[in-house]
Amino acid sequence: MVWVTCTAPYLILTILLIKGLTLEGMEVGLKFLFKPDWGKIATPDVWQAAAVQILFSSGVSFGPLMYYGSARKRGEKILRASFWIPIANSATSLYAALTVFTFLGHVSHI
Repeated sequence: MVWVTCTAPYLILTILLIKGLTLEGMEVGLKFLFKPDWGKIATPDVWQAAAVQILFSSGVSFGPLMYYGSARKRGEKILRASFWIPIANSATSLYAALTVFTFLGHVSHI
């Protein structure tokens, strides 16, 4: 069950990204994603929303990292996992953002 529930979202995101990259106007969405409005980024509200998002998406407030700490094997290195879990989380967020913004660019083009 874990193999299906962990890999299926990546498979679906990949299919949607391929479809999104073939749509007309997708470059508008990708440009909007990678060229931000620097005036809005300088506001504290944006940074507060970003901090809340990363805390919730990494699962710190819901307990998975704490569970991992208690379920790990005795000789397993906790530092390695505590480094790779946030990296994988951020990479997944970027991958999902690429997918979403290709479709947003298409919708804005239409």
